[in-house]
Order: sequence, then structure tokens, then C-alpha cells
Amino acid sequence: MNSDTFFKLAIGLALLILLFYIIFHGFSLLFIILLILWAIYLYFLWNSTKKESFSIKNFSIVLVIIFVVSFIFILIPNKNKKEKSVKTSTSTEKISNKENANGYYLNQTDVTTQIFGADTNGDGNGNEARAVVSPLTNIGYTGDSNAKLVEFEIRNIKLNGNKIGNVVTIAPTHIPSGTTCFGWYLEDCHNPINPNDIKDAGSTIKYRVVDGKAQYLDEVSNSDAITPNFRVILTDLGEFDHDKIMKEEGSFSSKKIPEYVNLNKGDLGNELEYEIYMKFDDGTDNSWKVVSDL
Repeated sequence: MNSDTFFKLAIGLALLILLFYIIFHGFSLLFIILLILWAIYLYFLWNSTKKESFSIKNFSIVLVIIFVVSFIFILIPNKNKKEKSVKTSTSTEKISNKENANGYYLNQTDVTTQIFGADTNGDGNGNEARAVVSPLTNIGYTGDSNAKLVEFEIRNIKLNGNKIGNVVTIAPTHIPSGTTCFGWYLEDCHNPINPNDIKDAGSTIKYRVVDGKAQYLDEVSNSDAITPNFRVILTDLGEFDHDKIMKEEGSFSSKKIPEYVNLNKGDLGNELEYEIYMKFDDGTDNSWKVVSDL
């Protein structure tokens, strides 16, 4: 192999590697430019063997072929990604709709994430960026069971992929479930908790099991559907000066808190993971592992 051929192959390989990198990281202007460069390279490589003059028609054919092949490679990962999502959803649905021996079934799991400002210096204005991850879990109950629920726990609570801040699990307190206004830390908003006083419940939360309807946030019923409340708070995400922002911009927007502290949502984490554990008076137990994308 002479040096000229080696040089051509090296350039071709480099362009090919870049092309496939961009294909698997999304269709973009850079992809278009590289696609055209790759077509030009192949065309002139072909012409150097054919000893033909430049032809718009032949070049267009090469460009179209490469574009079609590349587009197929773009669709393959996207298709697999969609299929993976569908499979995950289907798998969860099968578990959710499968009743255990005691009539409970996992009906719904979801999660929301919000960024807010916590007033840690006591001046009445938020100064520290925090995030609250709020899971919504609904466990249905058919009533077709002779066994009674005696223990209920949320276990192994994890925030996967977290890169910033401190993770604090908030357990529900003994306040009426009919409370109309809740604060960030599951407290009555009319009696707010000092943000410096929040306590980490750790990776396990145990609920009180009661007969009849649950009346308080920290209770679950042994004869009805269950919606366990808990939250995960991320503290120390950055500080901002409320008064300075008001002076410089003329207004303050809570939606811009991530911008004020240069916070990327991806740094918060990508999944909330936890296990639902239930034990019954006949000695049997049941658990579901839940993983929700943030």
C-alpha cells in the first residue's frame, strides 16, 4: 500500500467515524456538512479509479445513497429507543395489573420535579435553590382478600444519577390528609417548616396501618386504595441574591432560578427508585420495585 492510498483511507476512516458519531447523537447541521464531505470524498475516490471527469449526476447519486443509508442508521437507534420505552411501559403495566393474593395491585406511578427558592437566611425571600421530587403512587384494592394489611413501607429510596446538592428524604407528618395546602416539605403551608430544620428520613419510610379510611398523611388503610406520600428534596443547589436580581432586572421569576444559579436539570438525577413493601396478617408479603424517570 503506497502512502497516497494510505492517506486516502485514513481520511475516509476519520470521516466515517465522525459521521457515525453524529448519526447516533442526533441529526444536525454538522451532520449535513459531514455527509456532504463524505460524499465528495467517496465520489473523488471513485473517480480516481475510473479516471472520469467531474459529473453532477454521478455526485448526486453518491450523495443520495449515503443520505439514505445514514437516515436508516438514524432510525435504527431511535426505533430501538422507542421499543425499549414501550417494553418498559408494558412490563410495568403487567406488574401493575397483576393482583397479588391479597387483592392489591400497583395502579399508577409517576413523578414530578420542581425547582424552588428556600429562605434559609430568614429575610422573607428565597436565597437557596432547591429541588423537590414528588412521586405519585397509587395502589388499588379489590377487596377480594381474607388477609389484612399489617405493615406498609417505602424502602430503598434512591435518586439515581444525582451529581449536585444533598439528597434529603421527606417522610409525611401526622397532619390531616384533607389539608388543602401543603408546603414543599409536606407540611401544612399555613404552618411552614423552617428550611434549615428539615430532617432526612433516610432510605426507608414506615407508615401507620389503620382500619377504615386513612385520615392522616402518615397513614395507609388496610381496606382501601393506598396513595403513600413522600418527597425527595435536593438542597444546596446554589445561592442567589433576590434583592440584587430585583434591582438589576426589575423582577424576580421562580422559573429562572436554575438560570440564576447556573443549574442544569440533568445534574439533579435521572431516576427516582424505590420499593413498596407490604406485609399481611397471614404471614405473606409483597413488594414492587418502582423506577420513574425524572
